[in-house]
Amino acid sequence: MTKEVVVVIGAGGIGLAIARRQGFGKTVLLADYNEETLNAAAESMRNASYSVETHPVNVASRESVQALAAAAALGRGGPGH
Repeated sequence: MTKEVVVVIGAGGIGLAIARRQGFGKTVLLADYNEETLNAAAESMRNASYSVETHPVNVASRESVQALAAAAALGRGGPGH
C-alpha cells in the first residue's frame, strides 16, 4: 500500500468519478453507507488497477466518522476491506 491515502465518502456516481480522478497511484479509502454500492465501486476500481480499501461509514454517526478517520490515519480500510 502506498503512503498517500485519498479518502472519498460516497461510492456512487460522483464519488466514484472523484476517486478515479484523484486516486491514481495512491491508495483510495472508499467509504459509503451502502455496502453493496461500496463493494461494487471498489471492485470496479480494482479491475482498473487502482489500490482500493473500503470502509463502511454513516456520516450521521460521530463514532462512524471517527473510525473512518482512524482508518485513514493508519492508511487502511476497516471492516470489509
